Amino acid sequence: SDTADQVSGGSSANTFAGIAISSYTVDATKGNWQYSTDGGSNWTSLGSETTSAALTLNASDLLRFVPAANYNGSATALSAHLIESGQTITSGATLDLTVAGTTGGISHISSGTVALSETITAVNDAPIASGSATLAAINEDAAAPSGATVSSLFVGNFSDTADQVSGGSSANTFAG
Repeated sequence: SDTADQVSGGSSANTFAGIAISSYTVDATKGNWQYSTDGGSNWTSLGSETTSAALTLNASDLLRFVPAANYNGSATALSAHLIESGQTITSGATLDLTVAGTTGGISHISSGTVALSETITAVNDAPIASGSATLAAINEDAAAPSGATVSSLFVGNFSDTADQVSGGSSANTFAG
């Protein structure tokens, strides 16, 4: 919002022009935030961003989170300062927001930040089957061997570790 600049018979409010990502720490175990400056044809992963080296993006650039394989839960959060029209923005460049007067006051960059989050929803991954199973030996001509439960034969060959994510989904159990 730029309502402070909207004065009847005076100045006009500026429009939203872009962001300066000022807080983000890469955590590849969760995935990576990426941005595109060409409509999604090419993507660049964010590095760790700080207030002294904030990454700038125009309002028309794209931003996405790409989760690591089998990860689900909360993405690594990032925070961005908002930039209004009147400030030149070079997409993918860095800006030092720690310099006095760069944010707030009469600048074109907000002093506050907006936190951006993403939730990666779990999907079921098929279980892994491995090894072999063998029924107990029986005598020749046995008319009614006792057999064994399916569980006792196959539970040792079952794994669902791809669904076990710390802070996310839980592995399923053998059902049959």
